[in-house]
Amino acid sequence: MITYSDGKATYSDGDSLSSDLGKKVRDGDKEALQKLEEFAANKDPEQPYSQARALYELGEVYLNGFCEVKRSTEKALEYFTKAAQLNDALALIRLGEYYRDGKQGFKQDGQKALEYFLKATEFDKPKGYELAAEMYRENKGVKADGYKAIEFYEKLDAIDYKRAAFNIAQIYEDGCGRLKANGYKALEIYDDIIRQGKYWFKIHRDFGIKSSKLENYKEALNNAARIYLEGKAGITPDGHKAIEYFSELAENDDTDAIREIAEIYLEAKAGVAPDGYKAIEYFAKLAENDDMEAVKEIAEIYLEGKAGVTPDGYKSIEYFNEIILCGDTHEPFANPSNALQAIAEIYRYGKGGVLQDGNKAVECYNKLAENKDSSDFSFCAPDNAFYELGTIYEEGCGSLEPNTQKALEFYRKAAALGNKSAKEELAIRHLS
Repeated sequence: MITYSDGKATYSDGDSLSSDLGKKVRDGDKEALQKLEEFAANKDPEQPYSQARALYELGEVYLNGFCEVKRSTEKALEYFTKAAQLNDALALIRLGEYYRDGKQGFKQDGQKALEYFLKATEFDKPKGYELAAEMYRENKGVKADGYKAIEFYEKLDAIDYKRAAFNIAQIYEDGCGRLKANGYKALEIYDDIIRQGKYWFKIHRDFGIKSSKLENYKEALNNAARIYLEGKAGITPDGHKAIEYFSELAENDDTDAIREIAEIYLEAKAGVAPDGYKAIEYFAKLAENDDMEAVKEIAEIYLEGKAGVTPDGYKSIEYFNEIILCGDTHEPFANPSNALQAIAEIYRYGKGGVLQDGNKAVECYNKLAENKDSSDFSFCAPDNAFYELGTIYEEGCGSLEPNTQKALEFYRKAAALGNKSAKEELAIRHLS
């Protein structure tokens, strides 16, 4: 806290000094830099909490070159070390990071790093526990040990610190060192995070108050769903349980969760019976927001009769036309050119119960041939479209009679654009 008397600021703790003078120095305030130097020299006995933090802030000045000060790692370390000797928590953490990573001339020493991190916690810096936990969790300078990591995260969880409980759940989900993965423990913690998250979601909805627990809530739902979907950490795969968790996310308009549910039904994942109509229901939710990949999925489900859906080429054409009307989406598999080609093939081969119609197929391929600005993602560039027109006229299609002259005309157009197959067709006939 900062208090003012006769225009003079008094800092009751190091953090208040950093938030005031440290911030000003980062903004280039040279008067603030001079004040830091005075505090670091302990010239103001009325500022008992300021010397150690002023030393730390001067370390940051020399490390980063704030206020046009020439950078000097040597000077920075000198100030960090002096601040740490006076038990400044940020300086302790900074030196711990150097020992952990072997930076700034420090020899990597995991145990020394831990000493600094844990000492920082004695001076109200819980981040020290977080950094110690990460060392054991991520094999940074010490041997990976999930039990030790959880020990530190539990200290943080006791003070409701950020993502402590979430990190514990992830350790149980993935395993760490001598701690083996345990999906049941992970799910138990995720479910507790979800219960708390529901409360904070309601608070946010009703009063606009945000909490970090909201983000944890969504991630916990997603992680729990995946444990059941993939059968992780000793849990029997259960697609229905996965759908329960994904559904809660879907209710909050999470498009990834909606897609996951659609794919579970479409691909019959984790013991869920195939149900193309349910898949269509969820893809349709995405399609409402102009998700052309979802529109393409629906078109293909109807075209191929996937997951128990009765093949329906006409419905498929409706959805492919939606992609065409939407214009260039820059999506690899759901762009207008590919949708037009799909419709052409439906009419050409009579797919999905649609009557063969050579004239409609020709109409589609002509449009593709005219599209000289075809997307890089298009499967049917103009030369291929001309070639396909040639084969349709050569073979005939439905009520469209074979016409060799027209076929050769299109082969020549395709060959002129470099189409290899068209060149071979002309070569067989000794034509060019």
